Amino acid sequence: MADAVDEDAQIHSVEEALARKFEGRVDRSTIQREVRRSMASFGDARVRTFVPVLVQRLAADALRAGAA
Repeated sequence: MADAVDEDAQIHSVEEALARKFEGRVDRSTIQREVRRSMASFGDARVRTFVPVLVQRLAADALRAGAA
């Protein structure tokens, strides 16, 4: 259970980092939607250690493509 809470906190940090990175170009609801979409890609991953890092990379790529 603690692992899920820790991952939730890490994902929240990912959202905050992306909000700072794309400030003025992408609204927060779009960032949250991309993070959720990226999380879904790893929904059945058994090893969760790197999920937040991978989610950040995947979401950032999608946001960059949409913001361009």
